[in-house]
Amino acid sequence: MVVKWYYFPMATSKRIKFAHIVKIEDGNYSSLPFTATKLWGMALTPVWWPCDMKRSGREHYILLHLNTYPSCGLTLPKDRHAKVLKLLRDAWQDYLTRPGKPADAGEES
Repeated sequence: MVVKWYYFPMATSKRIKFAHIVKIEDGNYSSLPFTATKLWGMALTPVWWPCDMKRSGREHYILLHLNTYPSCGLTLPKDRHAKVLKLLRDAWQDYLTRPGKPADAGEES
């Protein structure tokens, strides 16, 4: 999976292996404390937020809990959130249930 506008300040992309995903969380953005989010970077939690200058107006977030540091938080426009969440969960489930998958399959982070 490729997350665009990830690294600060270069705005380059990050590749995340499905093998590194432990859990995919969907939540209400307004329920997160102010100290847990940022428009770009890491706040006071071990979650990196790729650049989204409209993040504070988003309704939902997707949190990819990773077995590497840090985890990755995503926010999307309302009309794309459910579709992207379903695509991520389906692709991750396909990876988890694929027989004979190598331990490090996928793109390098």
